[in-house]
Amino acid sequence: MKNKYDGIEWAMDCEFSNDKNLKSVQTKGQDCGMTCLADNECTHFNWKSENSENNGTCYLKSGDIRKEDALRISSQSQGQNQKQRSLVCGIMPD
Repeated sequence: MKNKYDGIEWAMDCEFSNDKNLKSVQTKGQDCGMTCLADNECTHFNWKSENSENNGTCYLKSGDIRKEDALRISSQSQGQNQKQRSLVCGIMPD
């Protein structure tokens, strides 16, 4: 993870898979980590935007996770221009 905000570690162009989805919430990208932090069950998250940096879906997740479990996703493997789609993943502080 490359960035930190209020103890939440996050990075661009990554996602977590093979874990339990708690729920999805429509939110701005910058609000996804705080949305996860506010949910007692949420341990990590993914945020995806299809066409805008401001609006997208925050996927709250639960389970044993390490930042090393994040899968790096390149813009080529997304099959779209980076401006058209953003991916963010993050993990809650211990």
